[in-house]
Amino acid sequence: MFQSVRKFVFIFSIYMATHFVYNSTRGALSGNRRAIILMIGYWAFWLASVHDILLALGVIRSTSLIFVGTFVASVGCLLVTADIFAETFKSNKTLLKEVEEANINLESRIKERTYDLFLTTQNLKTILDNLPQGVLVINEDFTIGAEHSKSALSIFEKKKIENLDFFEFVSEHISFDSNQKEQFTAVLSSCLGEHVINFEANRELLPYEWEINRNETIKYFRLGWAPILDENDSILRILLTVADITQLKRLERESQLNQSKSEVIASIIDGTFEKSKRFISKLRQKLNQYGQSDSDFFFQEEIKQIFRDLHSAKGNARLLRLNHLAQVCHQAETELASLVHLEKVKVETMEAILQEFVETLSSFEKALKEFDPSKKASPHSVGVLSSEQGRLFQYIKNCKVAVPIKADLTLNQLTKFRGLDQIISDLGSGLAELTEATGKPETELVYEANEAIFLSEEFSHDLNDMLLHLVRNSIDHGIEPMETRRLKNKSETGSIQLICEKRNDSLVIEFSDDGAGIDLTKIRKKAVKLKINGAEDMSPLEIASLIFQPNFSTAEKISDISGRGFGMNIVQNGLNRWKGTITWLDLSTEPNHAERIPFNIRIQFPFSGNVIVFDRARAAKGPQVVNH
Repeated sequence: MFQSVRKFVFIFSIYMATHFVYNSTRGALSGNRRAIILMIGYWAFWLASVHDILLALGVIRSTSLIFVGTFVASVGCLLVTADIFAETFKSNKTLLKEVEEANINLESRIKERTYDLFLTTQNLKTILDNLPQGVLVINEDFTIGAEHSKSALSIFEKKKIENLDFFEFVSEHISFDSNQKEQFTAVLSSCLGEHVINFEANRELLPYEWEINRNETIKYFRLGWAPILDENDSILRILLTVADITQLKRLERESQLNQSKSEVIASIIDGTFEKSKRFISKLRQKLNQYGQSDSDFFFQEEIKQIFRDLHSAKGNARLLRLNHLAQVCHQAETELASLVHLEKVKVETMEAILQEFVETLSSFEKALKEFDPSKKASPHSVGVLSSEQGRLFQYIKNCKVAVPIKADLTLNQLTKFRGLDQIISDLGSGLAELTEATGKPETELVYEANEAIFLSEEFSHDLNDMLLHLVRNSIDHGIEPMETRRLKNKSETGSIQLICEKRNDSLVIEFSDDGAGIDLTKIRKKAVKLKINGAEDMSPLEIASLIFQPNFSTAEKISDISGRGFGMNIVQNGLNRWKGTITWLDLSTEPNHAERIPFNIRIQFPFSGNVIVFDRARAAKGPQVVNH
């Protein structure tokens, strides 16, 4: 039994030894130092095992060597194990040193970063403490963040603002109605926590100027809004900057007043002061009519009327050389142009658009009051008439009245009648500036009337606007550039003609120019482009009449002279108001009529107590050039 077990153990031992010898020999052949040591031990163990098997089988007679082989193999394993341990120990020691060095470097870097962060924080704090603007941050829950400038505290007169509800905080200083607050809240709610595109789409709805009434002192602040984003371009918080522009506003008003004063002084020098005074007074009357209802909105027809009034005011201001006012009117008109198609616009929006116009008008009123020559007169000189009023009363005294003066006209109303020739003269005085602005040649305004015609204040104002836009239309669209006129063998000087007369019970004004005329083909193409119903089949009269429609213009670009399509519509509105008619004098009703006609029209108004005509021939008969 023992011999059998012994044989089995030897066979298993030799099998294992063979396996170890094979693997260690392969490792030794590859140059592995440890494999060589193991190979020697395993070979000794294998040889001892073979020796003892042969001894057990009685093949040889010898002493058992298995213990020697086992010892040699064990020593080899111990040597390799010791070598691995030594190497691991050395490696761990090196690694530990590296870790210690890394820790030292990390601590040093943390100290550097901490110091840098401290410096950055200190710099930011210093900047915030010394910024003249108020800076604060709105958190996602609409509270004010801890980061804010020192100026923000002084601007809002607070010792602490962090963690305050932003809307409650603002409401303490700004008067918001429910609609404004709702819009303000909705805009910020749609931005915070959302993609930055929401902010870009709604930023125009945010307020950019605040007016704060503090102890009966009004202060003005300009606002700036900027999103603070995360790595996905989502808005974490919103940065608000608040700058006190009260001083800037004061300087702007002083600048406006100084500009107004210089232009008013110029009007005194060139003799147009009374005209400027009358014009500014009429503008104030119109301004006072806006928004008289209790509605929170301006509706489309009101918006269009304000746009037309601004358009006319711009033209009249240019004629009177009130260039600053003309520029402000043009700016307001440009902003309003995008709103004329809307059904309604909030009162606050209209007030914002007209704010600079209102302020400029006020500065002109102050300047007119300060430099009014009539205020310099002796306090005993009462009842002095203007030259125009004196001329009217002279006609009443010495001339036969062709159109009876209404019995219910008061003396005050009568003194406000204006001579038509004076209105034409005012238009002529601004032609040079108009032709220069449009790059057109010098143009004469020729006026002819055999009667002395006086118009009521209201009618004269509307007729002045109508004639102004007809003149501007002729200059911009009719009168050709000088090179073109030379090629056509025309005079280098353009000509606009006005013939006024009493005809039966009407005032008739014939208006014409020697320009390129009305291009009916171009008007028809524009009408087709605008998809006006039946444009392709319209008669020449219908096509020509389109120029009086609102928003209709053949101009290729908008300028501060024309292009918005409202000037000629003002003419049409004036005709409607005073029951006037317009006739194209060179327009045939034939379908095959030429597609270009001269600009030659007759305007006719029935007498209704707004016109006084004298039969006596005027001192200067025949045509007069009124802009020379």
